[in-house]
Amino acid sequence: MTCGVVLAGGASLAWLSSAPAEASSASASSPTPTNLLQGDDATFSKSIGTWSNYSNSRLQWAPAAGEGSTGGLAVTATGPNMAVISGTSGNGGLTHASPGSVYSGAVSADTPLNSQEIQPVLIFYTASGTAITTVFGPGTRVTTNSWAVSLPVVAVAPANTAFVGLGLIVYNALAGSIVVLDNAWIEQVDVTTAPSVVGPLSTSGNRILQANGTPLVPRGVVLNGLETSPTASTVTEQAVIQAKAWGANIVRVPLGEQFWLSSNCDYSPGYQAEVSQVVNWITSLGMVALLDLHTNTVLGCEAGGPHNMADEAQSPTFWSQVAAQYASNPLVAFDLYNEPHDISGQVWLDGGTTIDTYAPFAVYQTAGMQQLYNAVRAAGAQNLVFISGLNWANDPPSQLVSGSDIVYAVHAYTCPDAAPPACGSPTPYDPSSLLKPWVSFSANQPVEITEFGWPSQYDGTYAANLISEARTQGWGWIAFAWEDTPYPAAWDITERWSPNTPAEPAPSGIPVLCELVRVSTGTSPCMAPPISPSPNANTQTVSPQAPAVRSNPPDAPTATASVLQPKIAASRRTRVRALGNNSVPGPRDACISACEGNGSPVVAAYSQQTSAEKSGHSGSGAISPAMQVTLVLAALGIFMVAPLVPRLRRAAGQRA
Repeated sequence: MTCGVVLAGGASLAWLSSAPAEASSASASSPTPTNLLQGDDATFSKSIGTWSNYSNSRLQWAPAAGEGSTGGLAVTATGPNMAVISGTSGNGGLTHASPGSVYSGAVSADTPLNSQEIQPVLIFYTASGTAITTVFGPGTRVTTNSWAVSLPVVAVAPANTAFVGLGLIVYNALAGSIVVLDNAWIEQVDVTTAPSVVGPLSTSGNRILQANGTPLVPRGVVLNGLETSPTASTVTEQAVIQAKAWGANIVRVPLGEQFWLSSNCDYSPGYQAEVSQVVNWITSLGMVALLDLHTNTVLGCEAGGPHNMADEAQSPTFWSQVAAQYASNPLVAFDLYNEPHDISGQVWLDGGTTIDTYAPFAVYQTAGMQQLYNAVRAAGAQNLVFISGLNWANDPPSQLVSGSDIVYAVHAYTCPDAAPPACGSPTPYDPSSLLKPWVSFSANQPVEITEFGWPSQYDGTYAANLISEARTQGWGWIAFAWEDTPYPAAWDITERWSPNTPAEPAPSGIPVLCELVRVSTGTSPCMAPPISPSPNANTQTVSPQAPAVRSNPPDAPTATASVLQPKIAASRRTRVRALGNNSVPGPRDACISACEGNGSPVVAAYSQQTSAEKSGHSGSGAISPAMQVTLVLAALGIFMVAPLVPRLRRAAGQRA
């Protein structure tokens, strides 16, 4: 069974199916998910439950207005960016939660007057009621008189979590606009540690096998950075630990031969030790470390970067050395060259002359995949070898590399430069046209999608569709990109990271987390649980003229907290990534600029901070709680409506 959601523009989103594609540590039959919201908090059959106003909204119980002609929660906007919450530390209704578990939430919505953009959020609290963090889900467009289920928000409960609440933001609502809510849910999945991969790995037919004979479907993330810097700050042990915590069993590590080889002008003496440390982090946790030759030099001393193909002068030597160093580690695999392009099938296989497609358009001799494979095996390494196809790894080769234990790699980007409407693909959310040529090829050869991604953090549609297709074909996949950074870029599938906190998914990363959790537990957090009224449903009727007033349940925390206020410890308006010449402002930078953190966050007026920055110091003027909410919600609204910034492919198709 596949749960599908139709989005604006006709894009179909296949949130995850309930049947595993292969044997996993989970039971073959998936347990039925349970809704943690009970009674009227979920169904609004007789009242609004413990839901309350957070910003610019008036709540009323609406008999017979809900989905299925039952009761509903009618929310009327009193200003832009209205927000409601399933419970607060002051009003009760918070749901008990456990650190480390994965939570998800969503709600059905309808609007009788005009279409609205809604976004679910999860807020985690300590036992005393202090908000720890807020995680934002994808936006969903609700059209007039048509019930829609919001795409789910999914998050990992941080340490010290005792409670969780579900919130909903309606962006840019006109005063008097109405959204009716029904069938709200919060689901908990207790995550188990993904089993360690058992090496050495081999292939049989079209499958990858572990040493114990169990098939392996590699699923994981691309930990990029070491291809462009010998000491990448985003490649950390914490990043590896968090990938394992999500359920990954493979981490792809792009490398640069220019830093590895002592004969190269960019040689870095500490680079090999840096790579070995990263490999140890990955394999010691039982994951596969896939080392990828991502950047090289073709003229000897120019800056390293992606090119048409590996160079004969240095790339075989690189693989001889790398293979010899890791031949004894059965969980290391080798990805011979990233995204070959603008070469013939014969040059791809055997090498030859090519004219580079990047300035200064050098004519150079390439090394073919057969030569690179032979270099690995000649070094005594029997490790698994991944080989990318032609045309940016989009097309399967017509001639195979001669050898054994080979996996063929495909990269799938319908929008390699910018999201719609700037994307040139006629079917940007549908990867099937890219993957179709590989279906028949994979009948006899192992195939892995070693890169896929989307050029916006705020849309998981493409990722969900690709993962669904990969599951149908029995292929593994590796999502781009995974970085330990407080300033995520367009391609990153996680939100900003803070020390000692879990990696939380951006909307683009929610399908990745959901599938990894499904494989390891048998339950997908992206699947809605059954919703039914509780026998002890709250029978309170709310006056149509005023929000509800409720007393606190005895076990609910009583401390107040600004739950939708992001916890940000740094002020910075522009995120600059030191990769090529890209300087990409993040869509939430207005929010980051408006927030300061010193313990609990303090929101300063945007104009005050701008003036302070001009004078060379930070502003410290406090503003009212109501203005704090307005600023934060307005800033957060930017990322739902701001034009998507085109992201240039850095040199030869690298999305980093």
